[in-house]
Amino acid sequence: MQRIPALLLSASAVAWAADAVPDFRDGWVRSAPPTAQVLAAYGTLHNPSDHAVVVTGARSQDFDSAALHEMSMDQGVMKMSELQRIEVAPHADFALEPGARHLMLYGPKRPLKAGDRVLLDFSLQDGGKIAATLEVR
Repeated sequence: MQRIPALLLSASAVAWAADAVPDFRDGWVRSAPPTAQVLAAYGTLHNPSDHAVVVTGARSQDFDSAALHEMSMDQGVMKMSELQRIEVAPHADFALEPGARHLMLYGPKRPLKAGDRVLLDFSLQDGGKIAATLEVR
């Protein structure tokens, strides 16, 4: 009978670990004219785990390339610079939003209109990924 509680404890630990997977929430791509060659994406990286998650890039089958960027004010001038990585603290959220940190999407492979869906994978430093579906709006 001693084995039953141990098995239940192990199953609970596995279930909890499965729930602690980082994800991307409320993702969206800003709608643009059909000829636009650069679009921006936003949303929230959510890390429910006990360790930091480091995002090192992103890619999408719907675009030629993607890059993490940050807007900042420098002597009264708004500038945009590429980020090599984003660290999401344990049990924290990291917002990608207009006028701040965001994702730039280059070279759309098809015309996108409001309501379309875009598939995206964030690359993690540990070799994993976060898959997301974003709505164009």
